[in-house]
Amino acid sequence: MSNSDVPEEISSALSPKFKATKLYRAIETFFTERDASESELLLKPCGTYLIPVLVGLDNETHILPLSKVIEDWLLSFFESLFPYLYRRYWSCREVRRNADKSAFTTQKGPIIAHFMLMMTAVTPLVCPDLTTLNMRWRAKLVRRELLILVEVVIKAHMDTCKAMIERGASVDALLHESALGGRCFKGFWVSDKFRSERIEVLILKYLMEDGIDMAVVEGIDAASMDHSVAQAKHLERTDIDHETKWGMMASTFDRIRKYYPPSPSPLYNTKPGIKSKSEVSERKDRSHGRSLRDGYRSPRLLVSVE
Repeated sequence: MSNSDVPEEISSALSPKFKATKLYRAIETFFTERDASESELLLKPCGTYLIPVLVGLDNETHILPLSKVIEDWLLSFFESLFPYLYRRYWSCREVRRNADKSAFTTQKGPIIAHFMLMMTAVTPLVCPDLTTLNMRWRAKLVRRELLILVEVVIKAHMDTCKAMIERGASVDALLHESALGGRCFKGFWVSDKFRSERIEVLILKYLMEDGIDMAVVEGIDAASMDHSVAQAKHLERTDIDHETKWGMMASTFDRIRKYYPPSPSPLYNTKPGIKSKSEVSERKDRSHGRSLRDGYRSPRLLVSVE
């Protein structure tokens, strides 16, 4: 593949009509502007994760009322998130020590993980053979309220990532946001567990209210932050390999979700985890609700309906 071409496996799978869309043009621009090491980053994940999603959009097997938000979600990755992740990752001290940029392709874990999490979260909305939500929608068994909630959650996640990018968040912080948001999305909003019309209506009603008790939200946020920092410090002192430590961090957040009482919205979850001393210090400066007052919005804490 030349630096100016979309990978053949993507191009050949899509119709001329789809290639005229804004999304495809963004993907085309993305690969045109990338150097060799960056382009190689996504070749395998594209074949495994991205192509089925694009083919689903091309064939209109996705949930049609969510067309725009799905496209915006993918656009946000190719237009802003990936370029930021690449710049942020390459600027860190450990990577700068190696002058050979081709080495980046062997150190791509966090960025590829973010991409895969995003694609697997989109899949339930696009691929009818892999999700009951899509099949339920085709059978006209999905209520309008649930589709609105799914759209709100996706928009809130995009807004959160945008706010984190504006604040100069680390690659790991964005990855934690994506991981925890994706788990909540797949494990609740688009799962068979969420089938209550009463809950849908109550959550929507709450999200549309003007008077949200920010003191309660900030209190829960601060308590969650303190617990996350304590767990992260403990894991940081533990002499284990990175892969095992990553798994333990994921288990830590699962326990936090279990032990902390839910907020009025099931969007609630903990803040992204912290793995390094510098990030711990950075997060302490932003703890106790200041990030909420400054405009940061987590899709698990607080969202709004326009």
